[in-house]
Amino acid sequence: MAACAPAARLPDAAPDVLLATAHAFLANEEPAQAAALLARAEKKLGNDPMAFLYLAQLQFEAGACSAAERSAAKAKAQRGAEQVGEECARLRHRIGFPSDPAAIPTEREAEYVTRALDAHRILEQRQLDQARVAAQALRASFPGTPAGDVIDCRAASRSRTLDPIRSACMPVAQATPDAFYPQYALGLLASAERRWSDAQTALLRAVRLDDSGGQVGECADVVDVVGA
Repeated sequence: MAACAPAARLPDAAPDVLLATAHAFLANEEPAQAAALLARAEKKLGNDPMAFLYLAQLQFEAGACSAAERSAAKAKAQRGAEQVGEECARLRHRIGFPSDPAAIPTEREAEYVTRALDAHRILEQRQLDQARVAAQALRASFPGTPAGDVIDCRAASRSRTLDPIRSACMPVAQATPDAFYPQYALGLLASAERRWSDAQTALLRAVRLDDSGGQVGECADVVDVVGA
């Protein structure tokens, strides 16, 4: 990266230099730096479908979902372009995106995604208080967006009592029905309360939002059998 970064800072830096430097930044876990270079590269690539596919893959890794979807569309029929679009949709559902795209400035989308994913990783390490702090910081930085509430819902779902899950997850599930975790948590809540029809509805909705986790579909199948 030491060799590429000075060249990438030049206003007339070639697309391959920008892409190579962005790749190095991503390898160094610096997605914000990478996203800025990728935005510049997008304007210089011309009409090369293979180049746009590579760009889309890097943009997705940087958390720039909208840009990755745009580049994947320009990659046309290249193998892998459709997968980028599918992964972007899955990421949106996991994090929680606002219904109004203008709520997240294009140049800050990668930051929104990266910070939300970092908070989920903290939560997965069972550091619930730190995850909630990160969620509050997200709400402050990106008002009107659901990622912070999704994180709070997921944290509440670790509770041994049911009321905190209901309080944290019901509002965000209603406000952002395309968010995966609230639907999943409410499905498990309904199951715990033996409301089988509600559980089945919520869990199947969660499966439609993200079918990458087989355990969600298995839960829905179990609820279907038990509630029959």
